[in-house]
Amino acid sequence: MTCIVANGAGFGGFGVLAEGISMTDGVLDVFLYGGDALRAGLTDLLENPRRPMQPSTPPTPRVGSGRRVRVETDTAQSAVADGEYAGDTPIDIEILPVRLDVLLPPAAGGARAPWPP
Repeated sequence: MTCIVANGAGFGGFGVLAEGISMTDGVLDVFLYGGDALRAGLTDLLENPRRPMQPSTPPTPRVGSGRRVRVETDTAQSAVADGEYAGDTPIDIEILPVRLDVLLPPAAGGARAPWPP
């Protein structure tokens, strides 16, 4: 079983995880993929990177959303965040809206701007 907690629709820098995911809504979306559903979803993503993952095995993998998510497993599992090791489960993930300053070039209207705009 694989659990994906996302704050944006992009997946791995080359595909779309699902439609309707926004980086600006302040909500994390949670997906569970297991066995054939994970394999089918990743295969579909690789073959059709611009289309949302559509695993052939029901149910739909999106299982919830929230500002805070806790991922627990029966035995400790490695957690990865944006390709980097983030610790072992259990792991707590929280979204912190408007916590990131984005540097913009002067031509874009200024040196600093809060995100989201």
